[in-house]
Amino acid sequence: MSSSIEIKTDGCKSLYLDIKTTGVEFEAWNQDAAEAELITMWFDLRDKEDKEAIQKLVSHLQHQLKVHEEIK
Repeated sequence: MSSSIEIKTDGCKSLYLDIKTTGVEFEAWNQDAAEAELITMWFDLRDKEDKEAIQKLVSHLQHQLKVHEEIK
């Protein structure tokens, strides 16, 4: 299973998340730069450090969502 998710687009800037069976890729596209820039970061889910990095990111995001939900 794989999917490509547009997370946010702001003008000519965009952030995508590609979820593949073997990993997760973040893709940031900035067309405002003098030359359009594409920045990608790949996390291989078979790699222990990459897997821990994704787990840490998810944990921090869940925490922040919970904190901001309680503020309302």
